Amino acid sequence: MPRSLRYIVLLEILESLFVSMAAPFWVLYAKDVIGLEPQHWGTIMLISGIFGLLLSLPMGALVDRYGAKPVILISLSLAPLSIVVFLLSPSFWGAALALTLLSIANTAITPSFSTLIANLIPRERRGRLYALLGERGIMISTGRYWGGGFLLFLPASIGSFTGGYLYEVDPRLPFIILITALLASLLITYKFVKEPERAAI
Repeated sequence: MPRSLRYIVLLEILESLFVSMAAPFWVLYAKDVIGLEPQHWGTIMLISGIFGLLLSLPMGALVDRYGAKPVILISLSLAPLSIVVFLLSPSFWGAALALTLLSIANTAITPSFSTLIANLIPRERRGRLYALLGERGIMISTGRYWGGGFLLFLPASIGSFTGGYLYEVDPRLPFIILITALLASLLITYKFVKEPERAAI
């Protein structure tokens, strides 16, 4: 297994743990702390989803033009920023901005990680590795976290279980831990994950 791929495996396992800590509690935080009504959350999901849909093809084009790693680094920079905006949000519009930024980050990170992983894995082994990890890389869920492959379900389950206790201590705590994990992932990706000069065939 290439060194870069080993780091991607590590990142996916760790992020499945930390993303799942916060994933079930976005809507609770929006209701309990920001004071949004259920219909407000639905509207925010619509707005952020539209932005994600409109930008999906341009993000794929960016990956093709500039490579996967630069887009991953931008996404991993934008994601923690969006969570900070969410935690500081006093109203509907702040939460809408935060979730839209997060949607943009997710829209960019999915094709970039998928491309990078595919380029690192020989064709004859892709099916097995995708079964273990999935192919989307890191993705910040704002609802139930499904994991991505076999290796991710256990850390995701542990994260969801732990997140409930953390939320009881302080509603911001699961999100602060997630921000820290994303910044660590940004540094690990920058330093240790390399794009192959030639894609695996």
